[in-house]
Amino acid sequence: MNEQMVPAFIGAGVAVILGALILWWAAACRRGTFPRNRLLGIRTPTTLRDQEAWMTAHRAGAPSLTIAGTGVLLAALIAIICTLSSTPMPAVPLTFTVAFIWALGWTIASSATGTRAARSLPGESASEQTKD
Repeated sequence: MNEQMVPAFIGAGVAVILGALILWWAAACRRGTFPRNRLLGIRTPTTLRDQEAWMTAHRAGAPSLTIAGTGVLLAALIAIICTLSSTPMPAVPLTFTVAFIWALGWTIASSATGTRAARSLPGESASEQTKD
C-alpha cells in the first residue's frame, strides 16, 4: 500500500459511516421511531407543529433518505475500487464530491417531500401553509 492510498481509505471509511448513519435515519423514519429532537430531522414550522406532523413528514421523507445513504455507500465502494485498481487519484476526490452533492440533494428532497406530507394533514390553516 502506498501513501496515496491512505487518505482514500480514510475517506471511504468516513463515507461508509456517513452512509450507514443516513440509512439508520431513513429506517427510523420509516418505522416511525425517529423522535423529535433538536439536532436532526425535518425542522420546519409545519413539521414541528405536533407529533403527528413530525412522524408524517419523516415517514414521507424516508425513501429519499434511503436513496441518499445508498448513494454514499456506493461512492465509498467506488472509491475503494478506484484506489485498489490504481485508477488515477483525482477519481477518488471526485467520487466523494459527487457523493456529498448526491446526499445533500436527496436530503433536501426528503425535507420537501416531508413538509408537503405534513401540510396535507388536517388542522393547518392556509396562512400556516405558506410559512415554510
